[in-house]
Amino acid sequence: MSMEERFSRTALLLGDGAMARLRSAKIALFGLGGVGTCTAEFLARSGAARLWLYDFDRITPSSCNRLLSAGSATLGMEKAAAMRARILDINPQAEVAAEPLFLGPENAAAVLAAGAFDLVIDAIDSLNPKVSLLEAAVLGNHPVISSMGAAARTDPAQVSSTTLWKTHNCPLAAKVRQGLRRRGIR
Repeated sequence: MSMEERFSRTALLLGDGAMARLRSAKIALFGLGGVGTCTAEFLARSGAARLWLYDFDRITPSSCNRLLSAGSATLGMEKAAAMRARILDINPQAEVAAEPLFLGPENAAAVLAAGAFDLVIDAIDSLNPKVSLLEAAVLGNHPVISSMGAAARTDPAQVSSTTLWKTHNCPLAAKVRQGLRRRGIR
């Protein structure tokens, strides 16, 4: 099957120019939990072909209810390696890097600078690594999309897209704003 055929439905929706941009964009995705694995898979299924995946954790039995890459065959695997394999099954021609990396203030800026990414996606669920990534993205002028708290939330109609500074009713977002302010990010 050709790549044009594989992604023809997305091309009809987006058009050839947008498909070319999506195929060539270098996208970094940090955090491969429930949000991150869905994001990675949907990007791959949409035609994104240059993905860098970062997560230090391994797949456990409790991952199986929420991670697209989790199942009996992937138990114990690094999350990044398992998601890489899944993406390559979707698009064997994709360029996919998988790093079992714990992100923090000591390495966030260097990882982003070395990657020269067109887009950074933050799906990290831990406060300090999330704040470190966002600080490095802002200071390095990297475009970033960040997912905030959705745990135990059941109404998808409440999901919204806005800047971090305009969020409300999200304890994680409030803590992230506080952490960024402490680091001088406004």
